[in-house]
Amino acid sequence: MIDEITRALNRQKPIGAEDIGYASPFVKTINAIDESKHMPITFRLARRGEFVGGKHVYSLTSFAKIVEAYLVQNPGTARSISRNTILKNEGPEPLKFTHRSIFIGQEKLDDPDVYFQDVFNIHYAPVNFAFSLKDTIGKFCSSELKKTPNDKSDITNEINHESAEDQEESKKDQIRKSILNNGRTFLLALMMYLGSNYNRNSTTSDKSAANYSEWGEWANVSGDKGEPTEFDIHRLLQDIENSFVEYTVKKNLAIDSNFFKIDRNYREFREWYLHSPAGHDSIGIMKQR
Repeated sequence: MIDEITRALNRQKPIGAEDIGYASPFVKTINAIDESKHMPITFRLARRGEFVGGKHVYSLTSFAKIVEAYLVQNPGTARSISRNTILKNEGPEPLKFTHRSIFIGQEKLDDPDVYFQDVFNIHYAPVNFAFSLKDTIGKFCSSELKKTPNDKSDITNEINHESAEDQEESKKDQIRKSILNNGRTFLLALMMYLGSNYNRNSTTSDKSAANYSEWGEWANVSGDKGEPTEFDIHRLLQDIENSFVEYTVKKNLAIDSNFFKIDRNYREFREWYLHSPAGHDSIGIMKQR
């Protein structure tokens, strides 16, 4: 297979896991669904530069990472995992990816018209919305960062001359800056979870509890077809940002870029937020249909 892929790509660079992955039955099935036009939401997995101008075209790596974030609920892993690790595959043919929690239904691709479309509807229907949400989160964080002090050293120097109340506000500014710079995948995972049909009565933190069987036709952050508007999303992001600051201050946690690489940190905040008054109110925004 590798020799065939090398000839098809006609290049001298070593063949990586992503190159091999595009030849997998999983990717071919995803793309066949897109080509069939029988479903309201579809997307295509393709190398950069292929299908230029096509709508909802994603690289295999970006697809795997965003699914790891919203479906598997591992935003820390999604943020830090390497391309070759997340796309690790195994033979012999037919090629399968080893991360079964991301690439679901590989064992039953012989009946894609029946079984895999069900898998797609339950797990992958939110992909387009997730990518749209990712862009919206990026804009929100960039806007919010302009409201926080830019130079951390300036904050540190000023703290020594501030009152206790002012020092507390300076600490909160540093926490805000950290989540806005490093916690964007963290924010995406939580917002997608709020929109899923997870079991709100469960006392466990089962990371597989989120499913998207009622996702409907959501595709973008636009306000069309019952989707949340960008205003709704910004309002919810602001609430989560404020709640995260409150949470970390109460817990007296040390927040840096590494905090957002640890999935356990995300889940502990998620459970705290879901049981808070703010979290309860936020569910309605992401569940409107």
